[in-house]
Amino acid sequence: MKIVAKVMSSFMLVFIFSVTSVFADSVFKVGVKSGDWMKFDVTVTSSDDLSKWFKMEFLSVEGTVAYVRMTTHLPNGTDLFEEDYFNMSSTDGEGLWQGYVISANSSAGDSVYLGYEAKINGETTGSYAGANRTIIYVSLSSDLNDTYYWDKETGVLTEYISLQNGKTVNIKLKSTNLWGQSLSLFDMWPSLIMILVATVVVFAAVSMRHKKPTAGKSRSKSKTKSSQEVRQFAFYHEVF
Repeated sequence: MKIVAKVMSSFMLVFIFSVTSVFADSVFKVGVKSGDWMKFDVTVTSSDDLSKWFKMEFLSVEGTVAYVRMTTHLPNGTDLFEEDYFNMSSTDGEGLWQGYVISANSSAGDSVYLGYEAKINGETTGSYAGANRTIIYVSLSSDLNDTYYWDKETGVLTEYISLQNGKTVNIKLKSTNLWGQSLSLFDMWPSLIMILVATVVVFAAVSMRHKKPTAGKSRSKSKTKSSQEVRQFAFYHEVF
């Protein structure tokens, strides 16, 4: 009977753990898929020791588990490559990249796990990777002077700011294929100038083609022209 009781007890523990994991994964909304990527710029005040940028590519996404390739670009121009996986819904800090993706469409008061549990403070807007996005954030004070920003729709990290030993570490999303970049007038001005120049040229050509001779202008009474003059006039007429 004791053996049966132990077996039943073990079975119940496994069942409870499985149900808890499935429930956690069902609540977590995955906002990324295979083929998505994010590129971050890294800046540290008064330091050139850290990488200038790194890129996270999602090679595969199965449920809440992401298999990623990391490309880290060092200040000396060297690129380092690493492949790793992490469970985006994990609550135990599993994986090195915990916190780079949280549940999509999270709101103020929801929990996120950054190696520890934290609550989302609020919602704002910001410009990241060439577009204005709705942003949710966590700001930590006291011993940890860290602020995390995520894109609300996809749950991906857009910025991380940390004050450490008098230095400011900033990791900011520079580009991604998760959303399109919105173009400003400044971005479009070369195309606008080309369109304007083309319009002026066409207008000038049409105007000169239909321009009438000035009244009273003296005309040559000569009825003979050289073949060269005839060819020149014919070319002029075709161009305009």
